Amino acid sequence: MQRPLSKNGLPRDIIFLFFAVSVTLLGDSSLYVLLPIHAESLNIPVGMVGLLLSANRFIRLFTNYFVLKCHLRLGSLVMLIGSVIGAALTTLLYGLTAGLAVLLVSRMLWGLCWSVLRYESYDSIAQETAAAMRGYASGLYHSITRVGSLAALLISGVIIEWAGYRNTFLVFSIATLVIGLVLVFLWHDTRRKRWHKKDEPEKTACERPCQALQLPDSQPADPGTAKAGLRRRLLSPWHCYAFTFFSGWIGSGLLVTTVGYIMMLKFGHQIKLAGIVIGISMAASFITSTNWFYSIFLSVLTGRLSDRFGRIRVLVVICLVLVGALASLAYVDVFLLFILAATIGFAASISLHAVLTALTIDLHCHIKRGAVIANQTTSSDLGAAMGALLGLTLITVIGYTWTYLLSLLVLGVLLLSLCLPGQQAEL
Repeated sequence: MQRPLSKNGLPRDIIFLFFAVSVTLLGDSSLYVLLPIHAESLNIPVGMVGLLLSANRFIRLFTNYFVLKCHLRLGSLVMLIGSVIGAALTTLLYGLTAGLAVLLVSRMLWGLCWSVLRYESYDSIAQETAAAMRGYASGLYHSITRVGSLAALLISGVIIEWAGYRNTFLVFSIATLVIGLVLVFLWHDTRRKRWHKKDEPEKTACERPCQALQLPDSQPADPGTAKAGLRRRLLSPWHCYAFTFFSGWIGSGLLVTTVGYIMMLKFGHQIKLAGIVIGISMAASFITSTNWFYSIFLSVLTGRLSDRFGRIRVLVVICLVLVGALASLAYVDVFLLFILAATIGFAASISLHAVLTALTIDLHCHIKRGAVIANQTTSSDLGAAMGALLGLTLITVIGYTWTYLLSLLVLGVLLLSLCLPGQQAEL
């Protein structure tokens, strides 16, 4: 049977899956903007808003491993249907004025749903996509899901003015349930048709040695040579987890929570630029918002580059750029140069996350799946949680210069450790 491919060369089924995941983010992404504004009218203490918004991240430290066991028992279709229904339910609960306890439970349930959706997306890329396309597929996954988050932020602002807080989440809940389930069944039907050629299921990309293990720029080789090539392109699992933790610590934690505060310490509450007075809060919000742009466009570009030039090469270049950005943030006292360094830092952290996703999926295939995805996603969640939790604390204790220099030092040690004898990485 002919492989049904999308115009970008990827199997259509994973495109359906990516959009299904994107739809489930309608409620979660909107809540980050709407809950702080409407907390008092919902009888939610303002001091508890941060806990509610981060509860899903902390619960994933446990659900990532629970999902792995459920996946092996129940299979992808059941898991995805359950997670879409769960996402619709939690979105509905966000709109009910039921108090703190209900919102906390709904956030924890969403954390479980996201663990499922993320695991199944990674596993589907591993099964359906050859090694030479995994970087692009991983980048496209991040891009499409971020488009869903951005759409939620834009649409929610319009709907809430027209229909109110509760009805906004009701609309998003119905859209999540209907559109999400339709896309999941399209994913399943397309994949089933492609996998069945006569009476025999088609082998997955992980099970096709010559195709899945071939280096992107190499000529067809025998399986033994191809396997040796893949090993040279892999990090050790613990390197992958360490880099992933650091990516979460910097990108989703330290930079997001401290850049605005450091700008205030360096430049005050306002800065005069070309005769125009600019508020530091506005400048910090603008820099942080560029994450959406990077996630949508840079993820795909980074994935493509890692397919073309190799994951390790791209990883090292990104880390070196990130080292430069962190050092600049620690020492630069010129406003425009600080803005440039922060922008580059955010871009590098997004790119680092994208290439680490591709490396994780490579390892997932190479180690016969196991717990690689669960370990990597937990490392990412833990790094982001710790960065957000400890970033400002460290700055108040040891200062922003030493906080950033310590982060830079850890990244440098990780890079140097790639050169140790016995490591699989080949530059």
